[in-house]
Amino acid sequence: MTPHRAFFVTYKPCSTPVCVTNGNIVHAAGVGTVAFVPRQGGVDKPAVGFTKVLHVPDLQCNLLSVLYLVRNSSIVVHAEGDSMSFVQNGTVLFTATINNACAAHLDGVTARTDSVVASAYRTIPTNLSLWHRRTMHHHLHGLNHAIRDKLITGITLKSRACPDPICEPCLAGKMHARPFSSTGTITTGVLDLVHSNLVQMPTASMSGYHYFIAFHDDVSSYHAAYPLKKKSEVFNVFLMSKAYAENQTGCKIKAF
Repeated sequence: MTPHRAFFVTYKPCSTPVCVTNGNIVHAAGVGTVAFVPRQGGVDKPAVGFTKVLHVPDLQCNLLSVLYLVRNSSIVVHAEGDSMSFVQNGTVLFTATINNACAAHLDGVTARTDSVVASAYRTIPTNLSLWHRRTMHHHLHGLNHAIRDKLITGITLKSRACPDPICEPCLAGKMHARPFSSTGTITTGVLDLVHSNLVQMPTASMSGYHYFIAFHDDVSSYHAAYPLKKKSEVFNVFLMSKAYAENQTGCKIKAF
């Protein structure tokens, strides 16, 4: 957990109650990934990605759950004298210095450069939870079956940690929605009516895109999406999409 919003390289809002040591309840404002650059012997090491980090503005300092790392990331912790080391698959990922108050502080700094972020993502453990997300949230039983019977190639599991049984995107995707009321508009021809939506992403992509715009044909349900770095690019992207759609179909956009 951290009170610093600027630390995050990926971020999504959430509201999670957190009980602090004095018994008070504070609430997280978001959750995401933080890139951390370890320093060992005065030399910066490859970045480490901390996932599922809670952004709790009311905290006074950063807090790292050692037990969570041990149970979910196959990390072994060694503590001796005034230092701790966090080891995964025989490699020391990062260290911490223990002070006189018996509190440990990680040796290193956080960073947000593209190269550091890319390096941090390579340290995220390739466990079943990660492949669940990479395969568009395919159900865990089917994924286990495919890996066990070698129905797919290229999947490696470097951690056997049990996946989190609660997956928020899966729960949201299975929720029922109330039916949409009819607008009374019925179109019969391609490009007679085109819908569009401009969306601002909560976190910029690694290539610097902050928005995307989508176009949807009312009859054919054909849709296209384009990433944008600035809102000022919208009109030029619309002209490009319009020209492409009209050239492909031989029709003209009648309503937008």
